[in-house]
Amino acid sequence: MYGTYLATFSVQSELHLSRQMGARITAVFWGSFAAMRFIAIFISVKLSPLGTLLFSFFMSIVGCTFLAIFAESTAEVLGIFTAFMGIGMAPIYASS
Repeated sequence: MYGTYLATFSVQSELHLSRQMGARITAVFWGSFAAMRFIAIFISVKLSPLGTLLFSFFMSIVGCTFLAIFAESTAEVLGIFTAFMGIGMAPIYASS
């Protein structure tokens, strides 16, 4: 659901970003999500499913926490921690 409403948040928030910038930030999320899905294939050889899940949850918690506090400060912060969310969410389904 995060990826679905990200562009709307970017435009409607205090940042008042353009629709193009909202689409770019959404692309950052889906790009990091897809890249981590690929990387998770190789990580799963070294880590157990529990280790992969713990890594995923840690990245998601870091992303959520910083987004909850600083999401409306700058577009760069929104983009960086959106990437954290994409990295954190990617391997959850496959690992569980």
